[in-house]
Amino acid sequence: MNTHSLSSKEIKEIGKVIVNIVKRNKINKLEDIRTRILSLGYAKKYTHFANLKYVLNEIGIDKVDGQYTFVRLTTHSETKECWRCEVNKPVGSFKKCYRYTRNHLNICSTCIKDESRITGESVPELNAIYEYLQHRYANSLDKSMYGKFWEQALYGKKTNIMV
Repeated sequence: MNTHSLSSKEIKEIGKVIVNIVKRNKINKLEDIRTRILSLGYAKKYTHFANLKYVLNEIGIDKVDGQYTFVRLTTHSETKECWRCEVNKPVGSFKKCYRYTRNHLNICSTCIKDESRITGESVPELNAIYEYLQHRYANSLDKSMYGKFWEQALYGKKTNIMV
């Protein structure tokens, strides 16, 4: 199995170069990108097939009608509804889970920061709590589990005040 061997910093660096190469030239072959990267003085490791294909995929460049071009113009087209504030937000607004599942949390980062500010729990602790909640109760999860539980203790009743 071929996997890439570049760090995220290297991917970002060579990605900018590849974007400029594809924008300024009509590239039909992967070999053309390889030779242009080498002619610009970059190391040979950037031109290995697995590395190059991974970087092209990451930055959204693919071969369309025999020519390399952008196929994904924006990365924020995917949205998801926050289960607390019930607002559709870009997927990037939701913390990615790695410990138990490979999904995004159902609660946005803004709501987690608000809860952290009010309850005094740290943001990483709250992220871990909600990640475990999604893992443990995956089959019976509903929006009521993401309510502002602290309102009852602080205000004596549930409120609809946005914090």
